[in-house]
Amino acid sequence: MNLEPVPTTRGHHAPGIWAALISRLHFSAAGGSLRVSLGEHWRRIWFVAGFPVLQESNIPEEELGASLVAEGLLSQEALDAANAGLTDGGSLRQALLLGGEPSVEDLHRHLRGQVERALGAPLGWSQGEWHWTSLDALPAEVLERVVLVDTNPLVPLWAAAKEHLDRDAVKKWVLTDAQEPLLPTAPLNVALDSLHLRGPLTEFQALLGEGRPADELLRALASAGLDLLRLLWLLELSGLLTRANGTRVPDIGELSRPLSSTGTGPGVGPPRSRPGSSVPRSRPAAPRPASRARTHPGGLQPPPSRRRRRQTTVPGRTVSPDELSLAVANDYQKRMRRDYYSFLGLKPEAPLPVLEKACNRLGRRWSRAARTAEMPDERREMARDLLQSVQLVWRTLGDPARRQEYDRRLSRGQPPIIEPVRGADMSSVTMTKTDDSGPADAARLMEVGEWPRALRLLRAARAETPSDPDVLSRLGWCEWMVSKSEDAAASAEEYLLLSKTFDPSHEPTLEYLARLALARNKAEEARRYLTAWLQVNPQAGWARSQLSRLATADK
Repeated sequence: MNLEPVPTTRGHHAPGIWAALISRLHFSAAGGSLRVSLGEHWRRIWFVAGFPVLQESNIPEEELGASLVAEGLLSQEALDAANAGLTDGGSLRQALLLGGEPSVEDLHRHLRGQVERALGAPLGWSQGEWHWTSLDALPAEVLERVVLVDTNPLVPLWAAAKEHLDRDAVKKWVLTDAQEPLLPTAPLNVALDSLHLRGPLTEFQALLGEGRPADELLRALASAGLDLLRLLWLLELSGLLTRANGTRVPDIGELSRPLSSTGTGPGVGPPRSRPGSSVPRSRPAAPRPASRARTHPGGLQPPPSRRRRRQTTVPGRTVSPDELSLAVANDYQKRMRRDYYSFLGLKPEAPLPVLEKACNRLGRRWSRAARTAEMPDERREMARDLLQSVQLVWRTLGDPARRQEYDRRLSRGQPPIIEPVRGADMSSVTMTKTDDSGPADAARLMEVGEWPRALRLLRAARAETPSDPDVLSRLGWCEWMVSKSEDAAASAEEYLLLSKTFDPSHEPTLEYLARLALARNKAEEARRYLTAWLQVNPQAGWARSQLSRLATADK
């Protein structure tokens, strides 16, 4: 199965095509924009490394202000006041952050919900068109508005399948070759755990075992009824189940082919008016053998290796494979064989939104490393170990009941710890020094304004830990504070952007970038970094006051 998205592809929309397409983009760690349209209405979802991070829509009720009012998170009076205060180039989202209604937490929760609804809602469209554009990096104006969402798009797809798909929409697909065993792929366990199946479906995984025909599953779980048909439909289209006689799910290239009236894929064919018309009229003539490639921690299998060397591209900075490899090695040494909170670098009392942000941030970092073909195999194994570990941590700490049990065991001194999944050989890696006296001394010198002495210590520390965001951010700020020249500003910005590359949510980095932009009278840059800082820490009072000052200056 080819999981590498074509740079620009398009095709007819149908529910089955949408489920297969979203899964392919997620499992191939694709970056770019996916637009789906029906008549004059459209939605667009932006992806980074396979994760949906932002949605846009021209549907009136999905506009930010209207949807906040409809959900009861914002009064119409507050919305009118925010719109009245907008300056040229200002955004409603920024105005709401400044105004304090709704709260930052409620606003972010609402934005995450919009992304999740955008993933699932097209299952209710029986026709239309989709258009995918692959991008190495998202535009700056998009990056400013990204939100952190659950990394598994199967969850909103499952919710939408139960809402929109009737029996006719799924049964023909499921019952074709119903005597052929359905075989689970490696990521199925994680995926089912994230769906929180209820009732008779809780027995699904045990009954499936190493593989079982659809007709047997339907008899064994007859009480699950239509929901079992929907589940089998979604899992197979997502590539989490395969048929013993070969997969029937088309790759992205096939989804974008000109469609005929005798389509053979899940919903392939000309647009139909009947809702949920994602049923194939016939089986593929020549099913391909199921892939035996090793599965990727976040999906089906890693994308094909590219013959030409490339670097991982991020906005404002290109991270070399060597830098990324060293960062992974340091993460592995620092986080493995620790309790779940220490693995995230958080305290046990950290609130759920902070846990979620940390898991998403680390997941993005290690997903990128795991698919960087130029890194040594051993380091890629480490990245995959780390990626699976952060998924385990989120499944545990993201669930209130599981977190309570984990905290109880932690208080007794018997918490489960993170163990290597694949057992990457840590002894084969030359790690950096763990003595942090240099950075600690530098931090104390910075507090008393001894910038030149702190700078010397931080330059030495950077030679030992070239990918540590704490060291890089302090180094950048010291470079600026020593002379405050344009050359110093350029050098400081380089270190700070490098720190932001390794940790996009690193609060001191965002603060220093904002302060540097203000000192250089770059209002737009300052506004961008201050807004990003508030997204990480809604209690950052200085950031809020500076945004208010900038807004006043614009009037």
